[in-house]
Amino acid sequence: MIKENKASLQSNEQNPIDPTIIADIDYEKISLTTSPILHQSSRFIYVIDGIGKIKIDNNVFEIKKNCLISIVPWEITEITEVIKPLKIYVLKYSFDLFNRNLFNINNNESRTVLISKTVLNQSISYEQVSLINTFKKAFELTRSQETIPKNIINSLFFSYILEIGASHALYFESNTLYETTDKKNILSYIYNHSDKKITLDELSKIFFMSNSNISRYINSETNLTFFELLNEIRVKKAVELLIHTDMTTSEIASFLGYFDKSHFIKNFKNIINENPNEYRKRYKENNNFSNNIYSSIINYIYKNSGSNITLNEISDMFNTSPIQINKNLKILIGKTFNEFLNYVRINKASKLILSTDESITNIAFEVGYNTVKTFYRNFIKIKNITPREFKNTIEIDYIKETEDEKY
Repeated sequence: MIKENKASLQSNEQNPIDPTIIADIDYEKISLTTSPILHQSSRFIYVIDGIGKIKIDNNVFEIKKNCLISIVPWEITEITEVIKPLKIYVLKYSFDLFNRNLFNINNNESRTVLISKTVLNQSISYEQVSLINTFKKAFELTRSQETIPKNIINSLFFSYILEIGASHALYFESNTLYETTDKKNILSYIYNHSDKKITLDELSKIFFMSNSNISRYINSETNLTFFELLNEIRVKKAVELLIHTDMTTSEIASFLGYFDKSHFIKNFKNIINENPNEYRKRYKENNNFSNNIYSSIINYIYKNSGSNITLNEISDMFNTSPIQINKNLKILIGKTFNEFLNYVRINKASKLILSTDESITNIAFEVGYNTVKTFYRNFIKIKNITPREFKNTIEIDYIKETEDEKY
């Protein structure tokens, strides 16, 4: 019998646990089949015991003891059969943080690519007996959150997630993994590229489908339009930035791919029912939240990006090692010190290019670069366009974007 009901969407509300912790784990028992659920966050599910079947984006898999299930954002799952009641651990985490930190700390590039692709593209692995202890340690960690510093908790969670991802990849290592243009990956692609100016035209070329067919597919799976889905994803990411950093609404808007903060605030309010600053204030008041050292580091980089600041200078100023700074900046905002500094400088330069008549050479020096050549290289790397092309085309793109309500 074919079910006609659409998948229910996970709530955007934060977990009851402290959202400044990068992961969460729970223990569940499932005795009955479930309705389809469209997940907005990644998760690893470890089956302690039980037998059944799970449907993931219309592919059905057998569930049994010691199997590991990998769910990434915007995949749809449904427990379709329970032969023996399921006892499971569910570890929720940020796929963005996992993926970015994986590439940052792993020197073996081919191994890194294998792990990342496996977690993204392979849904289930079996005979993962050794992982039971990893999930038990993660579960015990959540019961000790009040006595362990948050940075230690986050580091431990990240090590557990890496261990689980590597074990999942090892199961498939003898097989060759390929990128797929199957339409079932459309939702994951949108999630992973939501900070870019992605359009239906771009998706059409990648997935070899017409714009209308892509729109119908997105609506059939999520009950949302393409732009509604894109904004749901961006707003969810914005919530993390509001909690974890002191970035302004303008900075977050730019970071997430919005042209200006008015579009960002409008969409945030439509989804969360309050503006970003109100949300941040309410969260900090309710959770007695105090800014940590990395919020101060992020703010310092923003305020001083026009001067010749270095990672060693930041390290000395905040009495923290350069390696630790890069590691935690990656966890919080997905960028190392140099990546973040260049991102800030190029975005400030972009505003000056559009809003002033200053020469590109003067702007390059004003935002903190010592040579025009370095400025050009970083501008093209971040914007995929030269500064002059940016100045001549962005205004036209913005007018078209406004008419089409493309945020």
